[in-house]
Amino acid sequence: MTEQAIVERMEFNILQRLEERALSYPAQAAALSVFDAQSYLNAGDFLAGIKELRREVEVHHQPIINAAHGAHRAAVDAKRRLDSPLAQAEAIISQKRTVYRQEETGRRLEEERRLQAEAKRQAEEEARKQTEEAQIQAAIEAEDNGDAVAAREILSAPVVAGPVLVPVVVLQKQVPKTAGLSIRTNWKFRISSLENLPDEYWIPDEIKIGQVVRAMKDQTRIPGVEVYSEESEGRTGRG
Repeated sequence: MTEQAIVERMEFNILQRLEERALSYPAQAAALSVFDAQSYLNAGDFLAGIKELRREVEVHHQPIINAAHGAHRAAVDAKRRLDSPLAQAEAIISQKRTVYRQEETGRRLEEERRLQAEAKRQAEEEARKQTEEAQIQAAIEAEDNGDAVAAREILSAPVVAGPVLVPVVVLQKQVPKTAGLSIRTNWKFRISSLENLPDEYWIPDEIKIGQVVRAMKDQTRIPGVEVYSEESEGRTGRG
């Protein structure tokens, strides 16, 4: 057996013993009763044993974790050196494409507004023309009926056309699609007025509350905040 194989075998045995001991503790803890002072002390000894085993597990595994972290950091750094310039180039091109899309959208909307205004102008002009022709025809009929006064009143009345219905002008987008790429719209926000922000969107400052509670303990007096404590046991470093 090679030296490497011996080391690996020893490592396996250590890990197996730690695992066997660790897996046995939950059942022992469940079976242990605390009902008097002596059983309380016994439970404390058992708790100290758990903490000691956890320390052994940490001592055994921490070098492995550190080595894995080191390898992970090296791999991440190597990836970053290659990916960083690509990400930079991607951001440059994406920004240029975004600017083009925004400008093209602006041009399209402006053209839609222009065409919409022109369509409205033409519709109103056509409606006025029809109204004027209707007034002339009404005046002619009044004149034919011998009512010259009514005919003159009709002709002298202002031409008032009714409301017009103008179809909405929508132009086709001119930005071409790129194979393999998609455009995703992310809606974001910025707070424009704190005074007008509804109460349900305010978040309590839990960090500040925690600082006050840790400093004041059971003397904390903050409306709407209930202060309580939780206990936990740790090793004292003795015996």
